[in-house]
Amino acid sequence: MWPLRPLGLPWLSWLSWPLYPRRVIGWAIAFACTLALETPVYLFGLRRVTGRAGVTRPFVGLALAVNVATHPFAWALTRAWSWPRFAAVEAGVWVVESLLLIALVGAARGRGGRAARPVSPLALAVVAFTANALSAGVGLLLSS
Repeated sequence: MWPLRPLGLPWLSWLSWPLYPRRVIGWAIAFACTLALETPVYLFGLRRVTGRAGVTRPFVGLALAVNVATHPFAWALTRAWSWPRFAAVEAGVWVVESLLLIALVGAARGRGGRAARPVSPLALAVVAFTANALSAGVGLLLSS
C-alpha cells in the first residue's frame, strides 16, 4: 500500500506487495518445518509398514509428494483462524495424504515394486495421521 499512496491511486490499495512476500516467506518457513518434522515420520513408518528397511529415497520422495500436494491448500485454508476450521483442514489433509499414500504405494507394488509383506491401507493411514499430528501439534505450540 505504501508505494501507491504517493501516486494518489487509492483504488490500487489491494496491490500492497510488501505483504505478499511476507506471506510467501511465512509459508516457505512453515513448509520447511513441516518437511523437517514429517519426513522422518514417513521414512520410519513407510519402512516399517512395507518391510523395506534399507530404502530411503523413494520414501523421502513420497513424503515430499504428499506434502507438496496438501500443504499449500492447508496453509491457505487456515489463514482465517478458528479451531473448527483448523480441525477440519487437518482432517482433510490427513484423508488426502492417506489416499495418496495408498495410491502411490499401491502403484509402486503394481509396477513390480518389492515389499517384504502386503501393505495395509490402515497402516498407511496411521503413518499419515502420525506425521500430520506431529507437525500440526508443533505448529500450534510454535504459533501460541
